[in-house]
Amino acid sequence: MSLKAIGMGLNVLVDILIAARLGTTGVTDALVIALSVPFFVDTVTRESSNFSLVPVFVRRRARGERADYEGFFSGLLNLALATGLVLAVAVELLAPFVVGVLGPGLSAGARSHGAAMLRIAAPMLLFAPGITLQGVVLDSARRFNFSALRNAVAPGTVAVVLGLTWTLKDPTVWIVGAYSLGFLLYFVIMHLAVRSSGHRHVWRAWPSAEDLRDVRGAVGWPTLGFVVRQGSHFVERMLASLVAPGGVSAYYFAFRLYSACQTLIGSSVATTGLPALSSLNADGKTGRMLARLRSRVKVTLALVVPAAAVILLFHDPIVTLLYRRGAFDASAVERTGSLLFWLGWGVIFGSLVSVLQSALYALEDYLGVFRNMATMAVLDVLLAVGLSHLLGLRGIALAVSITAAASVSNVLYLLGRRGITPRRLWSAS
Repeated sequence: MSLKAIGMGLNVLVDILIAARLGTTGVTDALVIALSVPFFVDTVTRESSNFSLVPVFVRRRARGERADYEGFFSGLLNLALATGLVLAVAVELLAPFVVGVLGPGLSAGARSHGAAMLRIAAPMLLFAPGITLQGVVLDSARRFNFSALRNAVAPGTVAVVLGLTWTLKDPTVWIVGAYSLGFLLYFVIMHLAVRSSGHRHVWRAWPSAEDLRDVRGAVGWPTLGFVVRQGSHFVERMLASLVAPGGVSAYYFAFRLYSACQTLIGSSVATTGLPALSSLNADGKTGRMLARLRSRVKVTLALVVPAAAVILLFHDPIVTLLYRRGAFDASAVERTGSLLFWLGWGVIFGSLVSVLQSALYALEDYLGVFRNMATMAVLDVLLAVGLSHLLGLRGIALAVSITAAASVSNVLYLLGRRGITPRRLWSAS
């Protein structure tokens, strides 16, 4: 978790630098819209494949057939790289259309600039699937440190480049280029880490029909679920672009703090606990699996409740401390702080969802994962549309928190259908 904390700190540092340099303006909105596409692909591949494929790799390794396992890994990595290449080329060709759809409230100049930045960000799409798969291999072997670097390498690169280009009139192109460079560097780091762990990648390998069926059964529903769920965040930014110039970036800076807290606590606890849950479930040790899940929930609550309290009580001072400098003026602080307050209510529930949902992955109940994400995506969009008309940007933030609370209830219901009721969870030994 310490490496992930460092990564989160670097992400916040980059946000601070961008806020100080650009403020909450139409240019910043265009930058956020351009980066949202590769971040979307990175999040979908990371969250869906990492959680759903870890049990598959654990099971494959347990077979004890090294050659079969190496062929399985090599074929999937080559497929991941081919998929990334197709996505990158598609973005290069469709960049103006994509930015126009995602930022309907942007000015013509901002849309044009956003399209140019999106094309520079295309290499992120090329490397993201391959990075994810290599992370799955290392996570399944419980080598979590390298995966934790995912949140550190790219923002660290951006921070350095921003420092070198600070005096430029418009550093946005350099910012996006630095993200692409960071993804390339991290891909190389992960590839070297996988090789050092004893894996040998065969470039000519390709997944067999059996491999594809195994993977499709694991990642199909979760990937579709994450596409739908993350797609709702596109809708949030589309609505923010229509509220006022700078609305997208103000919401972005607030949501990044919310997401950093949820990732550092919920995702970290869920990621480190999933291999053990999967192994215990595979061995039929249900009681020990439930006890392990219960301990993960307790750890999450012990960490996230104080964090949420700090956000709710000190949202304006937090935003002032982090962002109030340079082009980020008092009005931007007030607007971003208000959004952080309404998002703060969802920090506890968002973290709990990650941990509880890891039990569905361990049970390989991928349809249940999809049902939860799809249901919550629909709820989030409906709430965001309705509440944004009443409360503006604050309504979009409130919709996120309400949806997170509803998601906890829905995951508990889905676990209950698999026999893991709250009562059984808390009495397991």
